Amino acid sequence: MPAAPGRTAGSSLPTYQGYYINLDRSADRRRAIESQLQDLGLHARYARFPAVDGRALGSNTYQRKPGEIGCYLSHLGALEAGRQHDTHLHVVEDDVLLGRSLERCLEAIIDQGLLADYDLVYTNTLVPFKPALVREYLRVHERAPRDAAGRPIGCELFDLRGKMYATHSSYLVNKHSVEKIVAHLRLHAAAGMHMPVDIHLKNLVNEGALRAACTVPFLTGIRLDDTLSTTIHGQYDAVESVLLHNLLRNQLFADRDDNEFEQYFEKHVDRLDLDAAGRNIARLSAFFLSSRHRDF
Repeated sequence: MPAAPGRTAGSSLPTYQGYYINLDRSADRRRAIESQLQDLGLHARYARFPAVDGRALGSNTYQRKPGEIGCYLSHLGALEAGRQHDTHLHVVEDDVLLGRSLERCLEAIIDQGLLADYDLVYTNTLVPFKPALVREYLRVHERAPRDAAGRPIGCELFDLRGKMYATHSSYLVNKHSVEKIVAHLRLHAAAGMHMPVDIHLKNLVNEGALRAACTVPFLTGIRLDDTLSTTIHGQYDAVESVLLHNLLRNQLFADRDDNEFEQYFEKHVDRLDLDAAGRNIARLSAFFLSSRHRDF
């Protein structure tokens, strides 16, 4: 479902209300996200939502790590705060990269009635390295309209039901679905919160209880420096694997930085210990992802 360019950036029409989630102790992240919003002319559209600090909650009955608890309750709180607005909501975490076409494409999705088919529209997601799935994303990415410099300026909605994905860094919420999503999150929290917020909502999508899509190309990206250490999990144990998946994720970002990819890949990933079979399979993966591959 293509989304054509919408209203110009800085439109005062209340097509959606934005929130960015930020911990009080994460002052650097607050400055970074506010700087992006200012540069894109979006500062008046987005309000700060003070994140819940899971480490400050003390004893609790939840079955998650403190950072995951704080993340879950922060997203729930942002949605509850958004109920005061009779409009759609765009919720982002403070470590997200905002693309130049973000506002225009979100407005186009709303203007063209495409959001009516979904409860949630994510603007990026972790993409597992499954050749058939990656190939699907790449085909949609290649169809995007582009400017004279070859940069994507529009997007399509990629239905996520039945797909493997994980994300909650940036998502558009249909105003008619806010109460339903809040109810699902509250029920799961009351039952002990045995899954992180993104996995719980993904399961609801795969069960058909919610409808979700993702924009392709992605309208937001991931700050790779923050992959190395996050306020949710702390230092990752499998940092190279997480970084690799975020490198893949950012390749589908409309404003991807190929120089950044080379820098991070060379530093963290390029020295791989593969035997001959592993090297050959790595070479074959290029064909599986190419337009020459045919299912049979």
